[in-house]
Amino acid sequence: MRRFFEKLFPKKIVVRNDVPLRQLESWLTEQLVAKEIYVYCQSYLQQVQQFQNELAEKAVTLKNSPVTAEDKKHVDVSVQNVVKGHRDHYVREIQRFAQELVPAVHLKQLSDYETLLQFNQQLQQKMDALGKTTHKSYLATQHLFFEDVEGIFQVLGELNQLAKSFRADKMTAIKNLTTAISLLHQEKEKRDLLDQQITAHNEKIGQIANQQQECQQQRNQLMQSAEYSQYLQLQQSQEQLQARKKEVEDAIHSFFAKLQKPLKRYERMASDTKLVQAYLGNSIEAFTQDYNLNILKVLSGLAKNLETGHLEVEEKQRKNYLELLRQHPLQVLHDKVIALRQEETALDAEFKKNKVRSDMQKIERELALLENKMAPANAEREDVLVKVGKLNVERKKEAVTKLIKEIVGVEIQLKE
Repeated sequence: MRRFFEKLFPKKIVVRNDVPLRQLESWLTEQLVAKEIYVYCQSYLQQVQQFQNELAEKAVTLKNSPVTAEDKKHVDVSVQNVVKGHRDHYVREIQRFAQELVPAVHLKQLSDYETLLQFNQQLQQKMDALGKTTHKSYLATQHLFFEDVEGIFQVLGELNQLAKSFRADKMTAIKNLTTAISLLHQEKEKRDLLDQQITAHNEKIGQIANQQQECQQQRNQLMQSAEYSQYLQLQQSQEQLQARKKEVEDAIHSFFAKLQKPLKRYERMASDTKLVQAYLGNSIEAFTQDYNLNILKVLSGLAKNLETGHLEVEEKQRKNYLELLRQHPLQVLHDKVIALRQEETALDAEFKKNKVRSDMQKIERELALLENKMAPANAEREDVLVKVGKLNVERKKEAVTKLIKEIVGVEIQLKE
């Protein structure tokens, strides 16, 4: 491939430091003006213009050409009229062809070279179509207007030779360069757009990070305050309260768990069936809500039924149940529940006076909200970075500069 281009565009390599990407097309157009290809294209266009003028003139000449006196004597009038009809058709087709012949190309921009390549391809197609359309008229017109028709045919032959000898390989090389430049611009536009998105994501992430830092500073300041120390003491007191509360609840649960079987049997005999059911379902909840200790009456009835034998149980279990009922700690536990409830109420009042907990909760909620915003923001930026990673502007730059070196003979560095 390199040898092909060197043969096609022989030149000494010139080194230029840099060319701005936005000015690349205009710079290349200027470079090509000094090359042989520009001279060739200008010559091609001039010849096409010349052929257009000749075809237009010869078409008019043919149209106005009279039948010779000798042909009038020897050729029947009806035949003359038929030939004239073919001539008029032939002239119209030639004039239509000539009007569309010269392309609107001035070689003032890089795309004009590709346009010229397309024009020459279309020219050959049009000439093939013209030959098919005018073949019959051409042959018929020769009978009375041979020289005029042959003059047009000769011009068409020369034009056809010009089109077939067109240096399409050089135009194709420039077309490939134009395509490479277009792909470079597209890749750069994609990257620039993604860079803008990354900048926007970075700004968003930066704003979230700043808000997080502000919240953390507020939290740190709050943790260094006297109110926070008081809050910690209250929190410690609450933990201790919860530990003592659990001890009481464990004792309640343990006591009634041991009486689960006899209470279940006694359920229908008890004076307050619903109360027994509540204790069987959740002894801790039932006990803490049994403000008058109505369960003592139920347990007294249970003890009497165990003593009288109305509630059938094994002797060993009966003794154990009765011993448990005689030594029950329920009054003590009830007093502790009341005391803990009062202490808890007092502690809650102290917590309400202390704003640290509400302020800290507000800060923690804000930090959690910011974290929920930060995660998708980082994920979105990562997605864009992955897309950027798939682009390769530098590789496309290399492809462009390589073609420029081979076609124009100048070694450049593209500057964005």
